[in-house]
Amino acid sequence: MLARILIATSLLLLTARGTSANSGSVAVGDSSITALTVGSEVPIYFVIRGLDSQRYFLRDECGPPRRRQKLIRRRPRPIVISFFATYCDPCKEEIPHLETLSRKWGESVSFLLVDVREPEDTVQSFVDSIGTSIPVLVDRYGKAAEKYAVNAIPTLT
Repeated sequence: MLARILIATSLLLLTARGTSANSGSVAVGDSSITALTVGSEVPIYFVIRGLDSQRYFLRDECGPPRRRQKLIRRRPRPIVISFFATYCDPCKEEIPHLETLSRKWGESVSFLLVDVREPEDTVQSFVDSIGTSIPVLVDRYGKAAEKYAVNAIPTLT
C-alpha cells in the first residue's frame, strides 16, 4: 500500500505543479513570479527557518552542497515539500500520510512541511497537536510559496 502511495506521490510530483486537494482552497502565491519547477536546481541561498530554529538551505537537501569544505560524500536525494496551513482541513488529512511515507522512505527521500504565512506560535501549537517528525519550516511572508508557484494549499512539490 505504501509503495502505491509513493508511486502516486511521485506521479503527482512529475505531472503537476500547485495542485489543490479541494476547490475551497486558499490562494497564497503571485503567479507572475518566475517559479521553480519539478526537477529544477534549487538556488544556492534559498533558505527557510524551521520551528527547530535551524536554517534549512534547500540546496543542501537536494543538490550540490553550498561550500566545498562541507562536501560530504552523499547522493542528492529527491525532496517532497508540502506547503500547508494550520486551518486547512485537507492539509490536516495529508500530513499523517506524509509522516507514514517519511518513516518508510526517509533514508532515500527528504520530506519537509512548509507552513505558509502564519505566525510561528500558531504553527508550533499545530505541530504539537499532530506530533509529526517531519521538519516543519515557517514561510512567514510566503516567499518560498511564491518561488514554488504555490497558488493554493495544500500543494506538494
